[in-house]
Amino acid sequence: MSDVLKKNYDFKRYNRDVVVDNNHCLQYVKKQCISSEEIIFTLHITNEVLKSWEDFKGKGISLNFSFVEILNYFLAEKYAILVKKDCKRIEEGLRKLCSKVKSGFKGKSGLHYLNFASQSRSFAIRAGEILRASDLEIELCKLNTAKVALEKENAALQKRCDDLYSSLVQEEELRRKINDSLEDAKVDLQKLEKENANLCKYFDKISELEGFKNCGKPFSEVKGRQQRRKIRELKTYVEQALWFAETFGLKLSSVKFNDDEGVSHTIDYTIEDRKKGYKDLSEEEKEKVQQVLYITDSFCIGEAAYHEFTMTEGGEKLPRSYLVKQCKNDLNSLCHITRTPGVAEGAQMNLESELRNTIKQQASFYYYL
Repeated sequence: MSDVLKKNYDFKRYNRDVVVDNNHCLQYVKKQCISSEEIIFTLHITNEVLKSWEDFKGKGISLNFSFVEILNYFLAEKYAILVKKDCKRIEEGLRKLCSKVKSGFKGKSGLHYLNFASQSRSFAIRAGEILRASDLEIELCKLNTAKVALEKENAALQKRCDDLYSSLVQEEELRRKINDSLEDAKVDLQKLEKENANLCKYFDKISELEGFKNCGKPFSEVKGRQQRRKIRELKTYVEQALWFAETFGLKLSSVKFNDDEGVSHTIDYTIEDRKKGYKDLSEEEKEKVQQVLYITDSFCIGEAAYHEFTMTEGGEKLPRSYLVKQCKNDLNSLCHITRTPGVAEGAQMNLESELRNTIKQQASFYYYL
């Protein structure tokens, strides 16, 4: 019997109100020779019990229970007898009887109600409507077969659950790794976006510059001095533009251009032709640069004027202006000269620092001796 039925119906209260007639021998139930249509016993059920069955069936929780199931609980507990669950005659008879009894309670109260409730109704049970031992064995065999099938299905479902759980654990681990990778990718993306923004700003800044744009006349329309100047500028720009060639293991050797008149111009990038610093010069070349610096300082010739002078015809034989400038900076680094205070022009040196440097030099000289 279902636990729900046992829990929601008070069988103990009505246990004595369902009685099997003693005039019929219950031993007939065990006999196989009895006709299935023969009445083997009669039930006596009080009106109060029948009304309680009708009320119980009216509840939503008990809609799935039949009158035969409720009757079987009483018979099994008290007489160890069971009626077939699919017996339509008993089910329909009990349904009509319960409905009729409940209608009979209407309009009664007090003593009339109690007298009517204590009255009994009889219901005959035939031999073919009782579950025999053989029927119970068949039912038990079916239940065992269903049990084995359910156990196999349960084992398969358990294995399936274990596999699904393992897959879920793996997917969870994969999801965690993907989330970690996603977080790292977000960090890298933010860095790239920041670098890209800086590059965009740099590109916009370069785009605004027009230093590489030739705003003058074409090369073939200018004179020799201007052509040499343009060649020098172009040489620098080409070297800057082709800086990436060294990443391929290649070095720029020369570049050849043709002007509008078809004349070719070759720019050489050999080592001998590359720009040298003042410190890379020989002693003879340094002395020549120092002599030029002495003349420019003596006659107050500015750096821009000297540069223009080197760009004239024959000026290519003179030391480059940047070498003269480097020589000047190198000589200036030997001592620190500042402007004299006041309006008058003049220069001065710090006595303390010069005296300290001289003493250090003398001390080094005696140390080597």
